[in-house]
Amino acid sequence: MDTNLTPQFPEALTWPEKAKAIAITDQPSYDLAAGMKLDLTALRKKIVEEFAPMKEAAHKAHKAITSKEAEYLAPLVEAEGLLVAGLKRFMAEQERIRQEHQRAIEAEQRRLEEEDRKRRLELAKSAQEAERQRIAEIRAREEAERLANATTEADLETPVFEVPELPPVEAFIAPPTIAPAPIAAPTFERTKGLGIRTTWECRVLSVKELCRAVAEGKIPDTYVLPNMVALNGRARTDKRAMSIPGCVAVEK
Repeated sequence: MDTNLTPQFPEALTWPEKAKAIAITDQPSYDLAAGMKLDLTALRKKIVEEFAPMKEAAHKAHKAITSKEAEYLAPLVEAEGLLVAGLKRFMAEQERIRQEHQRAIEAEQRRLEEEDRKRRLELAKSAQEAERQRIAEIRAREEAERLANATTEADLETPVFEVPELPPVEAFIAPPTIAPAPIAAPTFERTKGLGIRTTWECRVLSVKELCRAVAEGKIPDTYVLPNMVALNGRARTDKRAMSIPGCVAVEK
């Protein structure tokens, strides 16, 4: 069959201009347009019939090609699944080991921070005691001068030195000296281009600690969503008597 398809139906290319040229205004023009429509339908049928064997052959060829392709790809897909599963197991195990290292680092960090806190507290107590002694020495010196310079009994009874209030020990505590805990490094080097996607998720270990961080301004309040089902239930039960910090019962 001739594969040079264009010359076989050159008249098809002229049909748009023919259709544009005719104005259907009366019976003769209507009959002409109707005849053209019948001719066009016949030509369309002929073209479809002409191309049908080619399309069928192409469809069979495509089906054979995709079948052969699938035959070769199927074992590769199976092997890839096995490799990816093994890689993911290895990666998960390595991440578990890394997290163990991280927990050990954090435990050591907490120990160091506690030692540092105790050391700074002892220093603060010493500083507070030194301030107490300094105030006592000033008071004793002022008192001695007052007694030495007193000329009347009223002078003897009226102290000239007002004892300042001793700051609490917290005011003497120095800032922490321990650096933040480092992040445990990966236990293996990832190969680029594997196409293995991993995702991360957050697991909340302590809601109280999370809320405390929000309250202290360490993280945005958008990290914590209120349980509106429970809160609305409490509002319906308590009504105006509801007393929950940060909440108010609203009648609707």
